[in-house]
Amino acid sequence: GRDATALFESHHYFTSRNMLMKILSKYELPPKEAAELKTHDQRDDGSPYIWKNIDHDGFSSELRTLVNEYFSKLAKEKGISKTQATKATFGRWLTVLTLIGLFFASIPWLVQGQWAFLIITPVLGWLAICNYWHDSLHFSLSSNWRVNAYLPYLMPLISSPSMWYHQHVIGHHVYTNISNKDPDLAHAPQLMREHESIRW
Repeated sequence: GRDATALFESHHYFTSRNMLMKILSKYELPPKEAAELKTHDQRDDGSPYIWKNIDHDGFSSELRTLVNEYFSKLAKEKGISKTQATKATFGRWLTVLTLIGLFFASIPWLVQGQWAFLIITPVLGWLAICNYWHDSLHFSLSSNWRVNAYLPYLMPLISSPSMWYHQHVIGHHVYTNISNKDPDLAHAPQLMREHESIRW
């Protein structure tokens, strides 16, 4: 296992701190037992972050306040919940559906051997994936978690959605650029060495 504090924090940005602590307290281990916990890989032991007094950290508190204020105002203007205000608008959905439609519409020309579509079809596929696949797997496209979870399986062109979710969302966004923890650092070590922990 891994320390899931960062993942927990990033998924509960609108929940009050008191409520979060109350939820977590049910799973809290005695200090002696917690100190003896180990992971399968010793490099995963301990957290790279200092969580002590995070509730009183100036930057963290200000950022949380700004995000809450922005989406609270947006939610009030639109007459929707704060969580819904963070998701895709009608215009965003229209963009996503248009790109997916254009990608599928271009396939017959590609199959017929139209040279231009050797470029057009992959570009449309990439744009469609960037706009819906990525956002769905970050659970930021729809307020319905099932839509976010299942929609990426419509076009699993670059990866298994399940694998990408675990590698990128959990691995990368929780441990961004931290050696031996961020799997995205080793995307293509034969082409680019993105971190000193990756060998040439």
